Amino acid sequence: MPKQTFFNLPDAKRRLIIDTALEEFAFNTYDKASLSQIVLKAGIAKGSMYQYFNDKDELYTYLVEYVSEKKLSFINEALPQLRNDFFLLYKEVIFVAARFDIINPLYSSFLYSVGKDSHNPAISKKIMASSASFIEQMLEKAYSQGQIRKDINIKLAAFIISYLSVDVGEYIGEKYGFSYLSVLKSKLPNVPISDNQLEEVLDELIDFIKRGIASTI
Repeated sequence: MPKQTFFNLPDAKRRLIIDTALEEFAFNTYDKASLSQIVLKAGIAKGSMYQYFNDKDELYTYLVEYVSEKKLSFINEALPQLRNDFFLLYKEVIFVAARFDIINPLYSSFLYSVGKDSHNPAISKKIMASSASFIEQMLEKAYSQGQIRKDINIKLAAFIISYLSVDVGEYIGEKYGFSYLSVLKSKLPNVPISDNQLEEVLDELIDFIKRGIASTI
């Protein structure tokens, strides 16, 4: 956790440090990301950074938690009512999560880099385990309601679906010719894709999953 001195900073300065650090880690692997570049771009003294964080790893871990909490809050606020149908609920969750990525390319680029970076596999595994656990709970409820085939291994299905969920953003980028990093570098306000285009991709994903695990199609 950051030191209390970090939380004592004015909101604008604290946000500047966070955004600058997120951009540095999004554009570079953990090993290549530079604290010197972060403090230079944020306009603060390098010694000041150590008044806020013990080291680079603590800053990195805080950013992962910060962005993950932002995304989870966004999803929870956008889903006030849960559906009983697993496939409709799953589509809504992924749609909202994808919308978060689209309107927050800095956050999505950072999380994508975390998932691909080999610096701390435990962090990416923790993120995936959390996603798989959430989907497993949804699947267990759907299984008890007869929506899922009785011969399906719920843990395996949750594992596979969680990875599909994480990587669907990469597929969307390939389909519509963009990457979150390119959007970030171009300083565009958000990803150039409409809700209808996003829904089209998610319908394809849901149909694919349905054909694998649904009790009836």
